[in-house]
Amino acid sequence: FFFAAGLPHLPATMKAAVVVALLAVLAAASAAKLPTQFYQYQFESYMRTFDKQYSDAEYGARLAAFKNNYDYVQAQNAKFASGQSTFEVELNQFADLTQEEFASMYLSKFNSTRPKNTVFLPEV
Repeated sequence: FFFAAGLPHLPATMKAAVVVALLAVLAAASAAKLPTQFYQYQFESYMRTFDKQYSDAEYGARLAAFKNNYDYVQAQNAKFASGQSTFEVELNQFADLTQEEFASMYLSKFNSTRPKNTVFLPEV
């Protein structure tokens, strides 16, 4: 790096530390702007893939749900890649829903508190 070369009075390890610190600062500064744009780009691609359209009023809520689901997918797949988990996940047509919305629309209301392996016999 030209910046590190301009520091002749510092040892090589100190120059490397300065360069790494500078890169970290630059990455943090760009990360402050990148996530929103990144998620919007991913969300727009998702909308095209699954033929989704939203009103202006609904767009923000759908983007927020997508962002949460996208982050979950990335975190879970990182765990899988590092051997900390046994399964991978991916985004699908439901990625614009919150967990609560998905549950209320697609999961059964069956009472799961009933003891398992219980058999009810008809009255004689």
